[in-house]
Amino acid sequence: MTRWGKAGERLTDDEAARRARAHNSGKNATAAAQAAAEAEGRRGWEAGLVTPWRITHALDMRELYGPEVDKACGVEEPAVDHWELGILYPRWKQFTALAELTGFAVDWFSLPGDPIRVEETSMWWHLKPSERAAIDDRIVLRFQPGAITDTLRAEGVLRQASARRPCREQRATALPSRRQRPTSNNQPAQPETRSESAQMEQTEGDLDATQTYVENGAPIAGGRWHILSDDSVIYERPTGEREPSVITAELLRTSPTWTRQPTA
Repeated sequence: MTRWGKAGERLTDDEAARRARAHNSGKNATAAAQAAAEAEGRRGWEAGLVTPWRITHALDMRELYGPEVDKACGVEEPAVDHWELGILYPRWKQFTALAELTGFAVDWFSLPGDPIRVEETSMWWHLKPSERAAIDDRIVLRFQPGAITDTLRAEGVLRQASARRPCREQRATALPSRRQRPTSNNQPAQPETRSESAQMEQTEGDLDATQTYVENGAPIAGGRWHILSDDSVIYERPTGEREPSVITAELLRTSPTWTRQPTA
């Protein structure tokens, strides 16, 4: 088979072989990069680091609304609404379907960082009052801890524990729809855990931590997770700032994503 180069130049067998090797090498590098991104995304998903606001952002960027979104992700309505509300954590197959639908890499959904609100940008001052009122600014920053552990246990990531009731939020039946075209700027309150007020007392000063965990391998979020005497968890960012964690003590102790630091 004759192979041609630029301007109709016939390639020698050696030149054709070199081009074929370069082409295959590029394909292999792309496949390796995709595999690495998927592995990192899986690690973030298993760690419970996927954030609802990134799911909302990805869907809004692609202008994806309605029951077709749920169908494409392999779930029934209103599952995607519940993902965005942070009360139902997607299963791995559903999560990868969401990534494929939106065109975002699976590891993007668990990247650290906080969303930028439109009113914090210069674009806000260029919008008419009617355009500002139409902006959907409902942001849910994190998943309910019980939603994360329920899904990871069902997927076999966590060891099965004794039977317990589903988390309070998952028992709710009447919830606002999120996957409709935005028409107002109503913003629901962020989900709160029952122990969050008590945890806030530990965000400053000395920690009464009984166990401390860090991520295995290259860190995704970085920092440390401190389990307190009442089994609540404080997350200490790499900068030293502390905040109540969405990761439960059970998840830290049973997931291979974390490892316990030896006490001094």
